[in-house]
Amino acid sequence: MEPNSVKVNGVHFDIEYVTNLHIEGENCEGGMWLSERVIKVDDSLVGDRLHRVLRHEVMHAYFGLSGLTELLPANVEEAICVMSETASYEYLYDGFN
Repeated sequence: MEPNSVKVNGVHFDIEYVTNLHIEGENCEGGMWLSERVIKVDDSLVGDRLHRVLRHEVMHAYFGLSGLTELLPANVEEAICVMSETASYEYLYDGFN
C-alpha cells in the first residue's frame, strides 16, 4: 500500500502520486514543496524504488524545516539526501550482521 502522508518533525506532509512528474521542465522521480507541505512522486514507482525516493524527499523536508536548506549549497544537500536514502535503506533492510 502506498502511503498518502508522512510526519516530519511533527509536521504533516501529504504525498501525491503524479503521472510524468516534471520539475522545472525536467522529468523527476520525486520532489518536495516545503511551503505546501507536500511530497510528489512519479506514480510509476513501486516497491523498493518508491520507498527510497520517499526517504530521499523526506530528508529534503528535514533540511527545509530545520533551515539547513538556506545554509547549504543545493548540490551538498542533494548529496547528503542521496547518502541518507542509501544508508537508511541498507540499515533498514540489511541490518547488522
